[in-house]
Amino acid sequence: MVNVVIFDFDGVIADSLPVVDKAARAVFQRLKYSFPTINRDDDLKNILTKEMKLNAFQQLRLIKAMRKEVAALKEDMQLFQGMRELFEELIKDHQVMILSSNAFETIDALLRKHHFPEIKIISDSSLFGKDKVLKRVLKNHNLSPNDVVYIGDEVRDVEACKKVGVPIFAVSWGYNSEKSLVKAGATQIIRSPEEIIRLLQ
Repeated sequence: MVNVVIFDFDGVIADSLPVVDKAARAVFQRLKYSFPTINRDDDLKNILTKEMKLNAFQQLRLIKAMRKEVAALKEDMQLFQGMRELFEELIKDHQVMILSSNAFETIDALLRKHHFPEIKIISDSSLFGKDKVLKRVLKNHNLSPNDVVYIGDEVRDVEACKKVGVPIFAVSWGYNSEKSLVKAGATQIIRSPEEIIRLLQ
């Protein structure tokens, strides 16, 4: 039985792509990197390592600068419709967490602004894959993969959950397309927040 619901933030709860794009352009210009052409289904890590040929130190520098820039633009970030109502319903019967590489302060400020209920926020990331972060969360909270469902929007979310053995609900409105999510192995595609409630009841 699923007791814990773990949400990604960007692309699932927050329609953050316009803000992330604006932040990225500012950071790339400041660090004197050429801004790459990024399509909806592109693998950003692949772009950073293979196309831009950034080493681990450069990637960390870029990610740190991006988080700071996004935080400065957090007031411009919007939430997808129906999210607060979804969380208000879920917390009645489930433990709900948000797991994101975004800064805690950015997420917390946006949730407070939109009057969300109290939600546990975990800000964590790894250059070695999202599966490492997910394993760390399970270990730190004494959770089994069978206790959890993950709500994500990217191919890397699907791949990480497969490695860890955590079921995933992949939303169709996020960073990657439904077609790419299915190709990566997602078997449960979510097209509205209400579907999540129905599936977990």
